[in-house]
Amino acid sequence: MINFFIINLSFFTFYLSPDLNKLRNLFPLINKNESYAVALLNSSNTIKTISVPLNNAYKAAAQMALAKYKFNPISKLTEFNQAKIKLNDCVKKDSLNIEIRYIRLAIQEHVPAILNYSNNIDPDKKFIIQNLHSLKQIDPTLFTIINNYLRLRGYFIGSKK
Repeated sequence: MINFFIINLSFFTFYLSPDLNKLRNLFPLINKNESYAVALLNSSNTIKTISVPLNNAYKAAAQMALAKYKFNPISKLTEFNQAKIKLNDCVKKDSLNIEIRYIRLAIQEHVPAILNYSNNIDPDKKFIIQNLHSLKQIDPTLFTIINNYLRLRGYFIGSKK
């Protein structure tokens, strides 16, 4: 049942939004420099053809990345924590969405430990690995993005390549 829902959701998202590729391409770059994070935030503010939780997840990721460019440490932490709440809310609203879980996993794996945002790494990783195969036929672009990320992180995916 979960796989059926994930397949239908991914099918809907993939075929309705050509702009989604722009968000997907910008996301891995948001920690490289501020301009990529700004571009992701601006793009997520203009795209209306994807689900609200997915769009908000990309927006929250951009806001988290932009927090590190704030001068004041309190502002940095406040901005990050507000975006963290938004991202977690996106997962709650659409917990079966692999892409949202991937966004949260990638963010949690790349933020400094002092921010105390790593409590969902294992459940997200497990969910993604268990359900990744369902994307292969429906959304090969997303499958490749997530599969490559998992391989770069050294996660074993087994025979579900």
